Amino acid sequence: MIVISPEIFGLQRFGGISRYFVELHKALREAGTDAHIYAGRYINDYLQPHISVYGGRSRAPRLRRLRRQVNEWAFRAWCARRSDGLIVHRSFYGAHRRPRCDRLITTIHDLIPEMFPERAGELGEASRRKRSSCEQADAICVNSETTGRDLERLWRIPGERIWVTPLGVRTVPASGRAWRDEVGHFVLQVGPRQGYKNGLSLLEAWAAANMRPGVKLVCFGGGSFTTEEIASMQRWSLRDRVVHRTGSDEDLAACYRQALGFVCASRYEGFGLPILEAMAHGCPVACSRAGALPEVAGECARYFDPNDVGSIAEALSELAEGRAASSRRVSAGLDRARHFTWSRTAQETLRAYRGMR
Repeated sequence: MIVISPEIFGLQRFGGISRYFVELHKALREAGTDAHIYAGRYINDYLQPHISVYGGRSRAPRLRRLRRQVNEWAFRAWCARRSDGLIVHRSFYGAHRRPRCDRLITTIHDLIPEMFPERAGELGEASRRKRSSCEQADAICVNSETTGRDLERLWRIPGERIWVTPLGVRTVPASGRAWRDEVGHFVLQVGPRQGYKNGLSLLEAWAAANMRPGVKLVCFGGGSFTTEEIASMQRWSLRDRVVHRTGSDEDLAACYRQALGFVCASRYEGFGLPILEAMAHGCPVACSRAGALPEVAGECARYFDPNDVGSIAEALSELAEGRAASSRRVSAGLDRARHFTWSRTAQETLRAYRGMR
């Protein structure tokens, strides 16, 4: 029996980590395994349509610490009542004792906070919990070979304890939202922009890029523009050339399909799912040659140096003019994205569960 533990479902209503575990759970069930999610008292919206979930929605969504403590106590008691053969996959890091199980698995999505410690006061406790989860685990899953190498290099974790389980991509139908009517021609950026995501350098590069009039940068999701971003846009006269938008997954799918191209200027990534989503929707990609991004995009992206504003600006100009959107590159991206399936993720994760190579 396989069970995914409750931590992340009491923390995230939406989010990449909880989506990962829900998709993994679905794929494990489709593969015929006896897989379950023990969610306890949860706030997560992804769980509603899925079977094999133990728990119910919390009526007190703000009591995170109490919910975490209650869920952990109940989960440990639940594990203690199971028969032999239980495999536990922890959904998030925590200072927890090992539950009663035959095999304990953790997933490390990246070591970016350890590599870019911009909030050192918070890093100590968070990093300690993450490292403790690695020490307890019988197997460690990572989304990329890059993160696996980072674990070996930074924390001296032996490679034989690490399994690479790349993420999958599941495209949704595009909504009828007419982005071209709403904002005109545009290049797309998706998700957070702060810190290592390098959003300020992207804005500076957008100001420096050689663009035809009217082309905009659409920042989808990731929160409203910060005071620092607004000041930068005023400094570089970008207030009419950069816009923020939000919407459903279907709206984002429509955005990918109507954009001139997609840009990711991160200084590092442990995987880079939006790049995979863009390729799956036939959207030309320009991204940093950093972290796991080349591992995901292969030869299907136009690369740049994220630490060189001129390099980013040149790539943006090519996207906006269509020079980075050769039919060969787009076709190769569509084909590459088809290989990143949740079924593959589940099969590779099962190897970690069983200790097989």
